[in-house]
Amino acid sequence: MAANNISMWRTGRTAVPLSHLPKIAELLRVDVVSIFLLWLKQYKVRNDSAPSILIEVLERRLMSANEAEVIKTLRHATRNADPAFSAAVHSAIALAVTN
Repeated sequence: MAANNISMWRTGRTAVPLSHLPKIAELLRVDVVSIFLLWLKQYKVRNDSAPSILIEVLERRLMSANEAEVIKTLRHATRNADPAFSAAVHSAIALAVTN
């Protein structure tokens, strides 16, 4: 990547190519999903015809690699039953991930 390209991305003069997102995420040590959502929001700024609902749905549904591991563990423990959890279970999960 040329320095002038990075400068243009930083100032918003040009969009970051979608194909560069995985490498940028790796260099910044962030999950590629986070970078992708930022890219979509910037795309929406440049292209008003892009549906806002798409970004909203993806923000609610996409997860990082670490979050996916938690979901995988949860699905395994519940045998994919998709149970409703009580407030106490939610509190226990919150406590477990903050310690």
